[in-house]
Amino acid sequence: MLARRTRGDHGDRDGDAPRAGDGSGRRMCDGQGVGQTPWGDPPRTRQTGDALVGKLIAGGKYQIVRTLGSGGMGAVYQALQPAMNRMVALKLIRAEMVTKPDAVARFHKEMMVTARVEHPNTIRVYDFGDDDGQLYLAMEFLAGASLRQVIESTGPLDVARLVRIGKQVANALGAIHAQGVVHRDLKPDNVMLLDSFGERDFVKVLDFGIAKVLDEQVRLTATGKPIGTPTYMAPEQAMGKDVDPRTDLYALGVMLYHMASGRVPFHAALTGTMLLAHVHETPTPIQTVAPNLPPALAALIMQLLEKDPAARPASAAEVAARLDRLHGARRSSKARWLVVLAAVLAASGAALAYALAQ
Repeated sequence: MLARRTRGDHGDRDGDAPRAGDGSGRRMCDGQGVGQTPWGDPPRTRQTGDALVGKLIAGGKYQIVRTLGSGGMGAVYQALQPAMNRMVALKLIRAEMVTKPDAVARFHKEMMVTARVEHPNTIRVYDFGDDDGQLYLAMEFLAGASLRQVIESTGPLDVARLVRIGKQVANALGAIHAQGVVHRDLKPDNVMLLDSFGERDFVKVLDFGIAKVLDEQVRLTATGKPIGTPTYMAPEQAMGKDVDPRTDLYALGVMLYHMASGRVPFHAALTGTMLLAHVHETPTPIQTVAPNLPPALAALIMQLLEKDPAARPASAAEVAARLDRLHGARRSSKARWLVVLAAVLAASGAALAYALAQ
């Protein structure tokens, strides 16, 4: 099952999403293996202080088990779906985020589009709706670690791992963009890494689609603050301008920079200062903070961080293809070195055999 998240875990800032864990960094189901069925009777609820725990909501479709976390968009709960006899991650959107009269209709419209996104690297959306004005979203239950947790625990990732993760994120963005959706809040907290079917670092991208509804909501409020996470926010988004898929590619560039160096391009104590940095400041070249990075990967990262969207790669598919070529080149290089090493060892063995025979 899912463990309660502490500050810094996925969903503690401007987005929330499901994760499972035991508090040790690597998340896991709490006594239940991933995919094991049936779940059986509803588990005993814990005393969390949340009035919703143990309650049935959405016409009895879900029973709240425990709180997972909360953020700017709302709160996420572990919930049992009795009809399907399974656990889900249930997000409840904050009421103050949807005060416009047409907010509910727009939420339904966007979730209809989001639910059509079907890709191995995107989280599955099971259900959505409103319960007497309370908007909710039910998603699959995940077991793994967030990319943020991995970076914090390991520091910079090796190139092979970075490329493998980055390619999957790019593929997920391609599927999302194909449905006309811009994520708007891509960050390491919204990327889960699973050990699934024997494959390490299987990526799941979370929380796409919701940000658009909330962003359109706040554009007309007194604050006018853009929805998203400032550390990973593209210049056009920081300025409140229209966004497109290249906005997500900028965020991917920040993530790749973070994975490669263990640090983000810009640091600022205040949100406004961070947003201004994305708009006006030039990031330290990635080669300076990660000198062992292959030149092709360094060039891709810096292109993704271009201020002008037109100067960035044209699509997520292009990014994935370039990462794939880099991965292939590294494999070919490794294979060549293995051939050379084998030849050297064979020659050494032959020389030794000859010397012993004399």
